[in-house]
Amino acid sequence: MTSLATLMATATLLLGTAAAEQTTTLPESIDPNQDGSITREEFLSLRNVRAFEGDANGDGLLSQTEFGPMIPSEVPRRMHGRAFSTFDTSGDGYVDASELNSGPARVFDQADKNDDNEVSGDEIGTFKEKLEQAGLLPAQ
Repeated sequence: MTSLATLMATATLLLGTAAAEQTTTLPESIDPNQDGSITREEFLSLRNVRAFEGDANGDGLLSQTEFGPMIPSEVPRRMHGRAFSTFDTSGDGYVDASELNSGPARVFDQADKNDDNEVSGDEIGTFKEKLEQAGLLPAQ
């Protein structure tokens, strides 16, 4: 259950709340070319943009305080520390770009059920359903 919670927090952090809510149409901010899928490259390029928007002091590191507000409200507060710890692999209390780079690929791989290096709207929808069943997202 913990890994599912971390996966939810990470996916929602990186893709934004809109991605967790979409089943067929993805917003342009997530799918820039509007082809109905997120490629590995699109996903990973969003990673740094979304995450480091919270770097309030511009030092290139995310403290738990800076990391926390980027996690959408759908993720239970009790899961925020676990999500942060998953990324803070050095245990120094900060997430740097290299730590951030290692986490998102796992999330992408788990969402990409058919291993085609794309997460389609249907795969995002299925992923969302599993999170709802686990009680990590409110049922729609």
